[in-house]
Amino acid sequence: MRKREQQIFGINATILIVSIWLLMIFTFSPPEDWKQGMYGTQAIMSPSAIKALKLVSRSICLGLLCFATFRLLREPRSGRMTIVFLPVLAFTFWIFASVYWSPLKTVSLQQAISFTVSIILAFVFANSWRSCKDTSIYFMHLCGVLILISTGLLFLYIFAPQYGALTKQASGMFHSTTAGASASLGLLCNLGMFGIYRFRWSIWLLLPSIAVHVPVLILAGNRFSILLTMLFAILIVLAFFRKHELAVFAMATAVIGVVYLTVDTKLKAPDFAVKKVETYTMQGQSKVQFRTISGRTEMWDVMWRSYQKSPWIGHGYFVTSETGRVFVWDEWGNWTAHNMYLQVLVTTGLIGAMLFLVGMFMPIMGLMTLDRTLTKQDQLLYRLLLLLILWFASWGLLNSSVVGPTQPESVVFALVYGLGMRASYVAWVNREVSQAKFATTATA
Repeated sequence: MRKREQQIFGINATILIVSIWLLMIFTFSPPEDWKQGMYGTQAIMSPSAIKALKLVSRSICLGLLCFATFRLLREPRSGRMTIVFLPVLAFTFWIFASVYWSPLKTVSLQQAISFTVSIILAFVFANSWRSCKDTSIYFMHLCGVLILISTGLLFLYIFAPQYGALTKQASGMFHSTTAGASASLGLLCNLGMFGIYRFRWSIWLLLPSIAVHVPVLILAGNRFSILLTMLFAILIVLAFFRKHELAVFAMATAVIGVVYLTVDTKLKAPDFAVKKVETYTMQGQSKVQFRTISGRTEMWDVMWRSYQKSPWIGHGYFVTSETGRVFVWDEWGNWTAHNMYLQVLVTTGLIGAMLFLVGMFMPIMGLMTLDRTLTKQDQLLYRLLLLLILWFASWGLLNSSVVGPTQPESVVFALVYGLGMRASYVAWVNREVSQAKFATTATA
């Protein structure tokens, strides 16, 4: 039996690694036609070729993950793990049901499949994880491919600007929002793994991670991703780095500050820096635009009115109006709500939103109720997962995030969610064991 289990885990490990690379690499899109005409942005390959690559890669991943799931469901433990996944599985079935009443059935079906791939990936990962060795392997590939993506975007930005990488207006390849999210998660995951485990690969990749992700964050110009990265990086450093490392960092900061004050006695540089930061923050927007969060308040008002037209079942997954087209920002289209929670509410109704929230809360509940007898490293890992879940919850305030098209952040979410659900399963089993011991003691 042990040999058979090792074979299953070995095959699943290969499937997970292949899925991580394929799903994260083939997420770029061609620029819209009007942007090609207005800004001269070129597609790195023909739109049909890009669609074919996406279709082939995701079909391969879906097939492999379904194969792994079928094998796992034959194991007794996987059956119990499925119970933990029931709320998110119910939401998945609901979004497929919503295809029936969606005015854009193809859009709803495609996006439902994309979300399902993430959930199956999380399920396979939750069932296949055994120890910190698995954490090292999967997060090494995760951080590696994110570094590769950021490096590729920087290369295109410098040497092939015609492809519009890391530009908001003439966007090509990865959208600036996607690039910002990918770089943020790449940096935070690498920092977290380094702080907790000191894996050899996390040490080797730390400097390259900072060297490529930070420029991508700045050039992409997504202010929210920069803010979240700074906030969560500080939390990870304070929570997981060793005391002597924090002391060295504080001392170095103090020395740099003293040296600076002796050089710039009139403090001219801070004034210059403040002006530059203000210019970067505003990004050419008026104060009114900035206060409305780049026009999102107008979008949210339109989406709320759209929700009220079908409050219980929504308009169909990833479709935000009863006709499939809504007029916002002087343009008709199937706009996203630019808010994950509102997006789910408008597209799947109150029923779908409740299922989604319960499903997303399951790993949080598991991570917060784990037995304290776990090893110190496991406890630190689960704290990191809580921070990353909080990152996704915060990121979803201004973006469709994990309920949008498949992006690198979707794969990171799948692994984080899968580990969190594993924690929920462990917490459940531990409670059962504790109750059984209590009952035995009481009977005795």
